[in-house]
Amino acid sequence: MLSIVDLSFSYGEVQALRNISLDVPSATIVSVMGRNGVGKTTLMKNIVGILRSTAGIIQLDGQSIEKTPAHQRILAGIGYVPQGRMIFPKLTVEENLRVGLSGSLKRKLVPDEVLDLFPILRQMCDRMGGDLSGGQQQQLAIGRALVTDPKILILDEPTEGIQPNIIQQIGQVLTQLVEQRQMAILIVEQYLDFVREFCQHFYIMNRGEIVANAEAEGLTQEIIREYLSV
Repeated sequence: MLSIVDLSFSYGEVQALRNISLDVPSATIVSVMGRNGVGKTTLMKNIVGILRSTAGIIQLDGQSIEKTPAHQRILAGIGYVPQGRMIFPKLTVEENLRVGLSGSLKRKLVPDEVLDLFPILRQMCDRMGGDLSGGQQQQLAIGRALVTDPKILILDEPTEGIQPNIIQQIGQVLTQLVEQRQMAILIVEQYLDFVREFCQHFYIMNRGEIVANAEAEGLTQEIIREYLSV
């Protein structure tokens, strides 16, 4: 589904990503982990096209997209949930969801299946986005990314600042998307229990490089101490 080969990126003279290679197959949840400041969000922004890589290949379904503008990557099948959710507080829940439809050529209405995944959004359709709790805003952000029916969903720290019951709901929804829609999911995540429960594979970043990767059960205490402990 998504394949990245030798991806590099620089902020001026500072090289932020060095020869990143990773794969996200269909029907799989893959996590990117690492301490703060190692380049995880920069990598996600390069994949979705907010930042333009300086070298390397990004392929979606076998098609190279590294030179494709961000809006065309959305049309090609990338759904993106940025860190901090970035919902529109002065728009209603329904209006926020409709904003997501601007990234679709085939859908003009918010699909019922998105509201089925997050019933609270149906209940609060007329509520302002800014009036929702942090967990509800995260569900809204995920729902907005899903209205385009993406091939791959990319989420940047979706459990950050979220209450435990909502974290479980999000994990269950991601699992449902994998099992029922064969969706590929790439997630930046710091919450180890979430990775162990819901992800099938992980990559560890350090100083802009991939330094380890394995199936989820390979997330050992040694790796945690070396690359994840504060």
